[in-house]
This record gives sequence, C-alpha cells and structure tokens, in this order.
Amino acid sequence: MCRAIQIMQEGKKKAEAENRQLKAENRQVRAEYKAKLKDRDRKNKLLIKMLKESGRSEAEIKSYLNTALL
Repeated sequence: MCRAIQIMQEGKKKAEAENRQLKAENRQVRAEYKAKLKDRDRKNKLLIKMLKESGRSEAEIKSYLNTALL
C-alpha cells in the first residue's frame, strides 16, 4: 500500500513539473506573438502614413489594406 502511494505521489510531482514547463512555453509563445502583432501594427501605421502623404484617398487606403491582408 505504501509503495502505491509513493508511486502516485511521484506521478503527481512529474505531472506538476510538466505542467509548469508547458505554462512557461505558453508564456514564451504568447510573448513572441504579441511582439509580432506589435511589429505588424507599427508597419501598418507607417504604411498608412506613407499612403496618406502620397495623396491617396481614405477609400484607396482601405481598399489597399483589404487586398494586402496586412
């Protein structure tokens, strides 16, 4: 009986360690995703600014952005 309890406790510790590892990996992936979104938004704002400065209308800018799938 004591051996069975010991095995269960070891399994629990292993599962908890794996869970911590997965959470850490998840945080890393989320951070990378947020950085990519931030970079994409920065590029989109710069593109919109350049299009406005080149004399494009709001409709042309929206059309371009929709077809470019930024």
